[in-house]
Amino acid sequence: TTQQIKHVYNEIEPYNKFVVPGKTFLDTYIGGGYKKEYFDFVDFVPSLENIQDANGLRTFNVFKGFAIDKFDKKTKAKAQYRDWFIKHLKYASNGEANAEEMLTQYLAHCIFNTTNRPGICVILQGLEGTGKSMLFEIIKEIIGCNYCLMSERAEKDIFDRFNNQMKNKILININEPDFDSFKGGFEAFKSLITDTTYTIEEKNLPSINVSNYLWFLVTTNNKVLFKLSHTDRRFYFIKTSDKSQSDREHFNTYGNFIKDDKSGFIFSVYAYLKTKYNKDYDFRFNQKENRTELHKLLVDNSKSKFHSFIQELVEDLDNLDKGELDPTNENIIISPRDFNSLYKTYCRDNSFFNVEGGNKIRMSLKEIDMNIHTKVKNKSSYVINIKQVIEHLKMKKLYEE
Repeated sequence: TTQQIKHVYNEIEPYNKFVVPGKTFLDTYIGGGYKKEYFDFVDFVPSLENIQDANGLRTFNVFKGFAIDKFDKKTKAKAQYRDWFIKHLKYASNGEANAEEMLTQYLAHCIFNTTNRPGICVILQGLEGTGKSMLFEIIKEIIGCNYCLMSERAEKDIFDRFNNQMKNKILININEPDFDSFKGGFEAFKSLITDTTYTIEEKNLPSINVSNYLWFLVTTNNKVLFKLSHTDRRFYFIKTSDKSQSDREHFNTYGNFIKDDKSGFIFSVYAYLKTKYNKDYDFRFNQKENRTELHKLLVDNSKSKFHSFIQELVEDLDNLDKGELDPTNENIIISPRDFNSLYKTYCRDNSFFNVEGGNKIRMSLKEIDMNIHTKVKNKSSYVINIKQVIEHLKMKKLYEE
């Protein structure tokens, strides 16, 4: 209805060809007399190019340009501002060259290649007071405050049904989340990182489907946010340097820069990222092949302890405390009770929290072989084929070399 359209799109400023002082775009358009321009869609696309598809359908774009575009043309970049930013990038990436390159390119592409998202999310993990969220604050001044969002309650702002806070946003900083923040919305978050559209819903209004140009930066002091799989392709974890916490001069200098010459500082960061922008940077390749030490550690810790256990069980037969090999030496025959006991001991000895009970263990074994649970000499037993276990782990990319 007209009322619903007004409620959703009333903030759109008048199109420059039919401006009426004090009236919004829809008030002017619906009021009549100025219907010289017709559009088929309304959308938010962070680009100043005309939006028209192959069929001639036109989109009215509510994006008005980056904040940096409105800076005084006489603003000059200064080396001292650039050098401070480079130092901060090194702090943020803990001196890991691959991490610094990933972070630099992520920020540069967010500004200079906004509509071509890489399909990943950078996560900065470190102690409080290490300046993790300062990068967001700086980039926000380049993009524009209206197009950025800092959320300290992702479960409400982003993963809740009513998520209109994300409307017309480019860069979202999820600040200081914990495991509970992602617990109910992790699958939705993964979709937001890669999907080309997403749904905005406001209370008492129909939901609308919009183009997805969201870039996410997560900053946290919590190491465990969600289970990170070995084959994950969406996240890149970076450990920030603890040294920055004690470098008060570094942060005081930033404060002075912002106080004395904010425009000059922001423009210098913009100019530096423009020189570093590499349009051919392969985010997918570097996310997979150039992971940080923290990322590798989190992947290892997220691996199923059950699969680590059963690999050790079939490869270390000399220390088989319970059960026995069959005459062919190809299978381990063990009672479910003894198997569960071995697994519990393994978890305890390796300081793992054993959350898998008998039913979960049995289901995991049946993923390897549906007939693994049988009877041997009239006794309930698991008959575990050694070769089949190894092949299964390798196929699932769970085998540890």
